[in-house]
Amino acid sequence: MKIAIVTPEFVSEKSFDGGLANFLYRMTKSIGVYDCTADVFVCSDKKKPFIFDDINIYPVKRTFLLTIINKFLSVLTLNKFNELIELIIRAYSFKKEFKKQHKINKYDLLISPNYHFPGYFIIKDNEVPSVVRVSSYAPAWRAGTGHKNGIVESLINYFEVKITSLATQAYVPSLIVKKMYEKYEAVKLDVIETPIF
Repeated sequence: MKIAIVTPEFVSEKSFDGGLANFLYRMTKSIGVYDCTADVFVCSDKKKPFIFDDINIYPVKRTFLLTIINKFLSVLTLNKFNELIELIIRAYSFKKEFKKQHKINKYDLLISPNYHFPGYFIIKDNEVPSVVRVSSYAPAWRAGTGHKNGIVESLINYFEVKITSLATQAYVPSLIVKKMYEKYEAVKLDVIETPIF
């Protein structure tokens, strides 16, 4: 089985937050035990595909045209929606790179986190079965850390929730987060606890 993993962060990059990048790295390495292969699509400054610890990495960068569109929309919205616009453009860039590589590699499965919804447009196209891992419930996290839940954050949350309902399957590693999704978003998720690697 050939698996494509799309992610906003991975350990192959200079900077990453940690949890998601490390989890996906360990999962990617473990997939090989089951006679499967996984390629990783990640936001990157690198220009060409490369191999990191025997893993094919496909860097995803937005094109010059998408950069111009981003700047135009940012000015148009007085820079209030920069983060949302960037994430939508990034998700579209993931779709373009995935389609290009899918023609060559014929992926059987797509795996995406809901965090920053990198696989949103790929999953919406429904070319391959998809699995979404829900890491957290952002409104609860923001409330717990004293961050605001404004309009931009609410729109980002919309996409992070929507990707779970578009996917073939979605799961969460925590019963607490599962209950939040059921209560506040009316989304049912399976619980698959994160294994200790």
